[in-house]
Order: sequence, then structure tokens, then C-alpha cells
Amino acid sequence: MLTELGSLLPSSDPVSAEQFGVAYDINVAQVVGWSLCYSETTFDYVPRAFLWTQRDGMKDLGTLPAEPVSVATKINVFGQVIGSSYETHDDQRAQAKGRPFLWTQKTGMRYLNTLVPTTSGWAFNSATDIKPWGQIVGQGTRNGNGSLLTPRTLFGF
Repeated sequence: MLTELGSLLPSSDPVSAEQFGVAYDINVAQVVGWSLCYSETTFDYVPRAFLWTQRDGMKDLGTLPAEPVSVATKINVFGQVIGSSYETHDDQRAQAKGRPFLWTQKTGMRYLNTLVPTTSGWAFNSATDIKPWGQIVGQGTRNGNGSLLTPRTLFGF
């Protein structure tokens, strides 16, 4: 069975007929990805992170402050979502300027580096996966090596 996830654009929007978007990950009952959305900041159509459920449909997860673009890439069984927020939707520039986020129903979208102790010397450049207990893997700048983040509050939802 194929299920159409819909779009973040209202059906009255002339671009909504094309309904651009990508689904990246799924847990038992939720899907995450991005859908085209009209940005009041850039006055353009930009990708925005979404969370979809059969009951509620597509929900816009927002962006980090001052960034109109976001993409959700992974979700765990508890509904914790990771992805990146961007200043632009130009692919090459976005890769260099994206900021990784963690989104939960309780806290909303938070910049991932606010969950890393400042004394650690680590700064996350990307988040690539999230496990059931909230552990996040990605790339950091402390030696350019991969890293594992275990938030102090594992269940921030």
C-alpha cells in the first residue's frame, strides 16, 4: 500500500500541485524528511523538516533561529529527531553552513552543540544517526573524527 504524506504547502498554493519533498526515515508510526514550504524570511520556497503521523499528517518542525531551511534525517522509536538547519537551500553552501539539531515533542528544535558540555572541546558539524536511548553519532571538530554524543538527559521528550 502506498500512502501519500502530503505537503507543508497549503492546497491553495500554486506550487502545492508539485508537492516537493523527501522522506528519509521511519520508526513504527512516524516518518521524517523535508517538504517544500514558503519562507516569510526569504520570500521563497525552501525545504523544511517535517514529522508525519497517520493521525496528524505532516507537521512542520521549524528551524533554528535565523535559518529558514531545515531537513530531518533520522528518528528513533521515542520520536526524537535529528537533522540540520541551514541559512540557505543552495546544496553546496548548505553543507558547509548547516547546524545539526535534535527535536523532541517536549523541547522542540535545539541546536545539538547546546547539549555538549562547553568544557569538552567538541563541536558537532553533523548528526548522522540517533539510537533508541538518545545517543547521537556524527562528525565533530575536536579532531575531525566521528563522535558519539550521549545527552545527560537521555529522555528529553
